[in-house]
Amino acid sequence: MSFNLIADTISTEKTGRAESTFTRYDTRAVTLALFCYLVAMLSLPATNLGDLLVMGCLLMIATSLSGIKLRTVLRKSLLVLPLVLLIGLFNPIIDRTPIATFLGVIITRGWVTFLTIIIRGVLAVSAVALVTEGVGFRSICDALRRMGVPKLFTEQLLFLHRYLFVIVEEAQEMSRARLARSGGRNKLRLKVWATLIGTLLIRSIDRAERIYGAMLARGYQGRMPDRGVKRRWHKQDTLLLIIATTLPIATAIFQPIRYLSAL
Repeated sequence: MSFNLIADTISTEKTGRAESTFTRYDTRAVTLALFCYLVAMLSLPATNLGDLLVMGCLLMIATSLSGIKLRTVLRKSLLVLPLVLLIGLFNPIIDRTPIATFLGVIITRGWVTFLTIIIRGVLAVSAVALVTEGVGFRSICDALRRMGVPKLFTEQLLFLHRYLFVIVEEAQEMSRARLARSGGRNKLRLKVWATLIGTLLIRSIDRAERIYGAMLARGYQGRMPDRGVKRRWHKQDTLLLIIATTLPIATAIFQPIRYLSAL
């Protein structure tokens, strides 16, 4: 996976957000809706693929209504694929309990749970990417702080987000330098990769210390400054929260696809 994809994934705040209808609402309502969707989606049984696909349809509808391109959201969700594939890789081997038959082929519980892990991971990252693309990571942290989340936690999230830029930019510079000196050789030995990773760590720490020193020189005293006027809660925010939470929660509770398939 290229550094360009990783950089694009975390650079929303740096390069400017996409135009989105989410900006018309209080960020607290959008954040609460995201949290309810994630809880409802992740609470579905491991073998309930049908209702999990319903959750995916709800996310696609939200994406189309937000004005953000579906391609942008899906592209950012690709980052989670290697991780979820690794998590569920051995499920088909370990769990061979037959649960269904399709066109004469026996489908085991392991394969179903493997697909469930992949879909859940992609949907979770896509939902977070959608909201982050729409309102911005800084706005989400501000909303969490206004809802009572400790400032220490939100400050750590902000610093984590900011310093990701440092790591990715240093990695991109090292990648360009390697390509310029490799003479067209793309394959590297394991020893070289280990050296590159160690150098990246040292360079990132050194640059992060310089950034922190610049922050102290500009008056940083342990907390990020407020962003000015805070948006007030309106009726449209309540309506958004009701609609955006009722559908996924109802799907998780009643599981309509599983119920219909049992008839």
